[in-house]
Amino acid sequence: MKGSVFIRSLFSVASLVQAADLAFSDKQFIEKAAAGNTAKIKLAQLAEQKSRDSKVKDFGSRMITDHGKPTTTCNQSPRPPM
Repeated sequence: MKGSVFIRSLFSVASLVQAADLAFSDKQFIEKAAAGNTAKIKLAQLAEQKSRDSKVKDFGSRMITDHGKPTTTCNQSPRPPM
């Protein structure tokens, strides 16, 4: 499930950017923010899997949960009519 966060993140951001009538700079910001969020999730997964320290594993898990929330929010945000 955690590995699919990356895929869901990309698709939800792509659909949000596509559906919205946004200025080019706004679209760039959304795409860069999503890429940064995805990178944080991937790094947190790495920390959770590779660390031997339980505090680092807990932190990685919390980062995955927290940074998965924007993806959920994007999926639930209203879309402008097409």
